[in-house]
Amino acid sequence: MRPMHSSSAAAAQAPSRRPGVAGWTMAVVALSIAAWLGALVFMGGMDEGPGTPLNRLPVFLSGWVVMLTAMMLPSELNYIGAFAVLLRGRGLVARRRGLMTSFISGYGIAWIAYGLVAYVVDWLIRAISPEMIAWNRAGPYIAGSVLVFAGLYQISRLKHSCLTGCRSPLSFFARYWGATIMLAGR
Repeated sequence: MRPMHSSSAAAAQAPSRRPGVAGWTMAVVALSIAAWLGALVFMGGMDEGPGTPLNRLPVFLSGWVVMLTAMMLPSELNYIGAFAVLLRGRGLVARRRGLMTSFISGYGIAWIAYGLVAYVVDWLIRAISPEMIAWNRAGPYIAGSVLVFAGLYQISRLKHSCLTGCRSPLSFFARYWGATIMLAGR
């Protein structure tokens, strides 16, 4: 085992410099433990495999929001931080709470709306032609097609152009909020 440099040792022992990170980390760990315990207790229905209905809308939306939080929040935090800096740079600190709430809510509402559309499409397919997605019929072909299209998307120009616009919150705000983004960081 090689010795750590003094700066590495200090960094490993130093608490996070971001306020509230420890609290949020503990909350996420607690929610994860609760979710796993819930999965163990309510395992019935989770073992039905492909073609399982999405359950009732409130249950689906609850799971969808939890998934959104787990998957999207880490990358969204960059945008939230950049937006907070931008508000300070524009002198909008007094309106910060309302603007931040609108910013975060808009993101969540857009993804919840997407989940609702997916839920309705699933419900319509099951109501109109349930055999269309039966696993012993077209199900494997549908799943295979989704994987092929997902793979094609991974090598497409569309993916590249979408990621170009999404990778950096700074470029997004500079594009839509103008040159004041440069002043906001000062």
